[in-house]
Amino acid sequence: MKVAALFWLLPAFVVAQSPTQTLSPCQTKFGTCNPEASKMFYQWLLRTYGDCCSAEGYCGKEGHCKAGCQSKFGTCDEASGNVSTDGSCGKNGKTCKGSVFGDCCSEYGYCGKGDTFCRNGCQKAFGLCTGISSDSECGTRNGKTCAGSGLGNCCSSNGYCGSTASHCGQGCQKGASSARLTKDIPSLDSTCGSKASLTCAGGPFNGQCCGSTGFCGTTSTHCGANCQKGFGRCN
Repeated sequence: MKVAALFWLLPAFVVAQSPTQTLSPCQTKFGTCNPEASKMFYQWLLRTYGDCCSAEGYCGKEGHCKAGCQSKFGTCDEASGNVSTDGSCGKNGKTCKGSVFGDCCSEYGYCGKGDTFCRNGCQKAFGLCTGISSDSECGTRNGKTCAGSGLGNCCSSNGYCGSTASHCGQGCQKGASSARLTKDIPSLDSTCGSKASLTCAGGPFNGQCCGSTGFCGTTSTHCGANCQKGFGRCN
């Protein structure tokens, strides 16, 4: 009988202790007010349902606290005010992490998902990126790209990110790079000349001559009458 009575009284207790009845404020002329009990119940509601007001106007947790969260009507994640709400990112300073459009900011400044947004050219400063080198290793070493890594946009022939002629020149792995030299490329293996489109200058063979046979060297055969001008030193 006592248990049944408690269940019968529970709705009345909830109404009496609801935030609407006691925090708006409680009307002492029409009943008993207990601010402390009301505060405890209100805190319970926040823990249960969440205290973030979403862009659509609903209280909740997690997703409600991110992009579009209305800070005037509840709490919001620190970065929520900087999360893109229209799908644009990067140049406008907005991040994609937590955006409904996707967590990756593409090289063209749009939030999204998948390789188009999250791999080559992905701007890791404005969201999440996959497949981008974080330790300078790239290409054939681990399948990761240097584009957007901040370590240099060229993946060298031996699989390291950088921006020097050694990285961006001969052997540069195009699929793991967003930049590479297209002219005046220093030779790394001594091949040179118009056929190889490589020069002896600027690399490990700097100061040498490109001979008629297409190899760097310092002999009269390399530097003499048949020396290929424009691809190194000639006497």
